[in-house]
Amino acid sequence: MRFTRKEAALNQINLAIRLFHEGEFAGGATILFMASSIVPLSVSSSSINGTADSSVVSA
Repeated sequence: MRFTRKEAALNQINLAIRLFHEGEFAGGATILFMASSIVPLSVSSSSINGTADSSVVSA
């Protein structure tokens, strides 16, 4: 299965949110940190305009 870097990061962010809601704060923080290493979590004009890195990663 192949994902773009953005899709992989969004999947990890969604998992981190679910873990936080379940009270798994350490796990959520770890997953969120991993997502930020794939795609920086700051909003930039390039990500808003859709020109951010869309390299493909394998899962």
